[in-house]
Amino acid sequence: MNRRIFISILIIIFIFSLTSVMGKLRNKGGLLVDNNFDSGLLPGAENIKKTAILVLDNTRVYLDIANTEGARIKGLSDRGELSYYQGMIFVFPVDGIYGFWMKDMKFPLDIIWIDKDYRIVHIENNISPDTYPNSYIPERKSRYVIELHSGFAKAHNFVVGQSLFIENLN
Repeated sequence: MNRRIFISILIIIFIFSLTSVMGKLRNKGGLLVDNNFDSGLLPGAENIKKTAILVLDNTRVYLDIANTEGARIKGLSDRGELSYYQGMIFVFPVDGIYGFWMKDMKFPLDIIWIDKDYRIVHIENNISPDTYPNSYIPERKSRYVIELHSGFAKAHNFVVGQSLFIENLN
């Protein structure tokens, strides 16, 4: 009998600990934000102040947040490579038609435009650096733009109209 009580107490402590940790990380939507994440562990992720984690099923993608004009202009152009589970989210102060090009890029990208309600409004797949100076411009307004490893959007079945829940990007 004492063994059952002991095991029950251990299970309760484990569940409480797990929910406490998850509660600190998980927001209402599908995005985790960890301000203590050591982005220095990711190649080419120097000087990152905040990293968001986009969670899709069991997949996590670490998104550097570009929420200043300088960061949005620089984007990923200083990177020599981008791992499959890395990307960048561009946060704009107002809704608008934001065009992107591949100036100074060294690898292809998928680019996803998202509106203020966190729905995908446009997707460009496998954009090559060789396409510069062409610009990619959505027909609908967006508030956020995500750049991901080329092929990621198709591999994870991203579609226009799909909702992504993004919080804590201030």
